[in-house]
Amino acid sequence: MRHCHQITFGGRAFLSATNADEGLNRRPLGNAPASLRILPGGPSTPDGHLDHLYGSFLSGAIETAPMPDFGVGGEPYPTLATLVLDQDAHDALTRLTNSFDRIIANAIDHILEDRDYLVRLGFPAVAIDPLTREPRGTRPLLGRFDFLFDVHGTWQLIEYNADTPSGLRETITIEPLVWHHVPRTLRQARPAGTHLGRALSRATLGRLSQPLTTNRKVRTLGIFTDASHTEDFAQTEALAKLLRDPLLDLEIEVVVGDVDNLRLVKGRLHFQTGPVDAVYRYFPFETLLGHPAWTMLFTAVATGQVRLLNGLRGLLAQNKGVLAWIWSHRDDDSVFDTSDRATIRSHLPATQWVDAIPPPDARNGFILKQVFGREGEEVRHGSELDDDAWRQCVGWGSYVSQRHVLTVPSRATVATSRGHRDVEVWPCIGSFAVDGRWGGYYTRIGGEITRHDAQWCATGVTGQSDVKRDMNM
Repeated sequence: MRHCHQITFGGRAFLSATNADEGLNRRPLGNAPASLRILPGGPSTPDGHLDHLYGSFLSGAIETAPMPDFGVGGEPYPTLATLVLDQDAHDALTRLTNSFDRIIANAIDHILEDRDYLVRLGFPAVAIDPLTREPRGTRPLLGRFDFLFDVHGTWQLIEYNADTPSGLRETITIEPLVWHHVPRTLRQARPAGTHLGRALSRATLGRLSQPLTTNRKVRTLGIFTDASHTEDFAQTEALAKLLRDPLLDLEIEVVVGDVDNLRLVKGRLHFQTGPVDAVYRYFPFETLLGHPAWTMLFTAVATGQVRLLNGLRGLLAQNKGVLAWIWSHRDDDSVFDTSDRATIRSHLPATQWVDAIPPPDARNGFILKQVFGREGEEVRHGSELDDDAWRQCVGWGSYVSQRHVLTVPSRATVATSRGHRDVEVWPCIGSFAVDGRWGGYYTRIGGEITRHDAQWCATGVTGQSDVKRDMNM
């Protein structure tokens, strides 16, 4: 599921709790920074040569990833382009990823004490009960923080995805193919995601090595999705492929199943292949709610018959109302320490609930987002809404607004249905956290608002590699 959205807001905000400068995250610079560098790029790039290479690259991606979703709306999804970060930018993103992972985990533990706020976030009682039973402080096995690089030279966190974050397949499998096909272009950079697969395998092994509460050892990990959704099924297969060999060391089998084929047999969760002891979902919780699989899954979880690797904490963590809670507590020293408060003020655009109708001249540039929205769903431009539409959003009580993040566009030579073209793009950099530590990147390039039709590009880093330092920043 492609879940990275660039959320842009402009104009002066109607934030009663802040002054005019808060949330703009400015820092003094003599000049606005240059755009992020993407290779290959520029009109001098030999397009015909790239057209020739692209066919081989795409065939390799489809074969090894797998990638049935290689095209979106008739246009190619993967590209031979690479966003190149210098070592300082990479170090900053690594630190911010680890910091925001800690900040969100802290916020979640506080929010779990406030049932009224959970209700406002959109959680019904049937979900709150199993959510509050999950162990406190548990980090999502895999999460992704989506960043923009603003015109003031500062990284801004615009969204977090931790329920079923996409991009793992692209980073682990397709990124190395880019270096294979254009090594001379990228000779000064290294792939940024080379150790993401190993990190995720180790983290998964760690969560499966202990026996269940019933004292039964984990022998089968089941990964389920909606098999009719080709992209989700491909992401599921890619994860299964990644984990099969490492889990054999613990004599754990990895199987894949469809959500419609789950069943409960004598208290144990079964796929078509038989019983499973642990589960990872590539199926969104809000869709699962009300499905028969919901009851079966959480009955098995509650009785200790199955271990759920991506539970409801991930869904809570990515709820956009959590960012609003964090912003409202940015100066609360009883919640966040000095370092985290500074990180929030400098790297999180002002975010708050839409609970009032602003005057028309204050709406320009705002985007309203439904707290559970995915892939650009329920995104509303404030300047395009009249009083009645604003009143409706306020009445629903499930929208947040966030300030505009101004960014400098980049140039990139990307594949199109008519061959390679030099185009203007806005990068959105997804930064993975594996069990709470930075793990790699997933970058999309497209319009100023990153939508489902954005293209994937690889991410490289210049400078000396230090995997241990990256993982522990």
